[in-house]
Amino acid sequence: MQRDRARAAAAGALAALGILAACDTEPTEPPYSPSNAAIAFAQFSPGGSLAGDAGEFEHHVSCPMGGSVTFRGSVSLEEEGAVRIRRVTYVRRYEDCGIDRGYRSSSAVTANGELMYDGEMHMEFHDESWPPTVLLQKSRQFGTLTLLHGDEVTECEYDVEQVFDLVAGQYAVTGTACGVPVERTAMGGARVYWRTLSNKK
Repeated sequence: MQRDRARAAAAGALAALGILAACDTEPTEPPYSPSNAAIAFAQFSPGGSLAGDAGEFEHHVSCPMGGSVTFRGSVSLEEEGAVRIRRVTYVRRYEDCGIDRGYRSSSAVTANGELMYDGEMHMEFHDESWPPTVLLQKSRQFGTLTLLHGDEVTECEYDVEQVFDLVAGQYAVTGTACGVPVERTAMGGARVYWRTLSNKK
């Protein structure tokens, strides 16, 4: 089950980043992009380990193409009037973690290394009703991954921040993945755009 969830999360991340090729008449191998692969690896989540009360947690996930990811971290809660602030910090450690490259690709990408996650969510409760209104959600992921694709080895520095501000009506992802700038912005619920140098013409 964990393997299926991890495969689904990785495939969804690859699709969102445009790695999955559009349908055409002839099979083609999608070009390999270390930055896109790093972004896909950064989508792995500890899932249910973040549910419940504050405290420390450790969680292991099997990767779709072998290897594993280990999450070690903590959750803390703080109340500011009607607003509850949930802070999450964890280290995501990859050990020979493999994912497939998606549509029409038989090759895999393997990651070793660590990414640090540091984030918080501001939630407003109305008469203790669920779900609460998420006012602000922000996070930063940073660290170093060694990516292996065939005979190609890439030492990838990763540093990406994400901010969702409901009050301001803004959503943004900014940073760098393997030296490639990453930018995703949206305003007022408008269509979300991805832009990376690797996708520019």
